[in-house]
Amino acid sequence: MIGAPVMTEITLTLRNDGSDLQGNGYAQGYGWFNVAYSIGTLFGPLIAGWIVSKWSWTVLCFVMGTFAGVTVIPILWFTGEKDTVIKLENEDTE
Repeated sequence: MIGAPVMTEITLTLRNDGSDLQGNGYAQGYGWFNVAYSIGTLFGPLIAGWIVSKWSWTVLCFVMGTFAGVTVIPILWFTGEKDTVIKLENEDTE
């Protein structure tokens, strides 16, 4: 569900950088996304199970809520401008 929008954002970020990131740059961007996704899939359930067994489900809910709230800041920081697609369309027509 999140894969397609994230891949689009990675592509737009790599393309708008102004440098030649064809091929190797795109591969590294997608590769790092897959590494981060895999690490989260591996360690997320382990950490959540540890928190539940050590404390309780209530603590896990507070931790996850706090984590979700804190991650909004870098998401807003790193996502591109709202008119990024319009800029790309204008560049293609020139």
